[in-house]
Amino acid sequence: MSFIDPEVIATKYDDFVRFLCYDSDHGGQTTELCRLAKSFHDVEERLFFVFLVTHFDNAESARDLRKVLSWESIKGGVDIQAAHAVDEFFHTKRLIGDHRRRFMCTKDKSQFTIHVLREYVRGITPISQSIFFELGSRPLFENLFQKLSPIFSGRRLPTWDHLERLGAVFNWYFAPPIRLFLEIPTHSGPFKGLMYMLFDSRSAPTRKSMSDASMVALWNTAVPSFPLPDNPKMKQVIPIFERWLISSLKEDARVCQVAKEPAFPFRVESALCNWQKGK
Repeated sequence: MSFIDPEVIATKYDDFVRFLCYDSDHGGQTTELCRLAKSFHDVEERLFFVFLVTHFDNAESARDLRKVLSWESIKGGVDIQAAHAVDEFFHTKRLIGDHRRRFMCTKDKSQFTIHVLREYVRGITPISQSIFFELGSRPLFENLFQKLSPIFSGRRLPTWDHLERLGAVFNWYFAPPIRLFLEIPTHSGPFKGLMYMLFDSRSAPTRKSMSDASMVALWNTAVPSFPLPDNPKMKQVIPIFERWLISSLKEDARVCQVAKEPAFPFRVESALCNWQKGK
């Protein structure tokens, strides 16, 4: 595997920009999420509702579970009564979104949900959700990501999705991300989109190819503002590629106005996934 010719990268970049300008993705879902979240006047219950939306990747299922299970009832621990409520809830088939394939394919969705709830409560308490997520301040997205990731067992997608939802519901209170965390994992749609833009494959570059001095030199000559180190590792190069892309888009006259919006990095992440599907 090698870097494609810089002219080819430029062509693919331009194609992605055109797609980004017209890609609306899940804007309607975000609007519905914000509408439903506002019905919870207690901030802790609102935060818990957003967590349930992330768990299901579906606001309707989250709303229905929240009717029988509140944060107040489980913040001290998911007891037998709460577990029974979850069991009863899954006696009816529930909607689960595409971003929760693992959950969708899980046979015992009740036990999986109970486990997820316990991990969330364990990760948050003894402090409140508001303190954990640093509402009322201006935290860095990256710090929130690192703090939240263990609650989701290190899985990137639910961590990213949850922070995006928190941003939408709480008026983008955190500093926008400057990168996309695409090295976790290497088979995600956005990762494939970035690889397709830069390489002749959607797969991650091999250690052998990344140790190719001519490849590194080619990139560093074409993109001197975001140089790669000698013999770089995957964890080093992906953040550099991400920062290059976001920086290029922010300076691009075709999208610079949209790039000023706090949700822009999330829009880029989503567009990378959707763009590569049609290639």
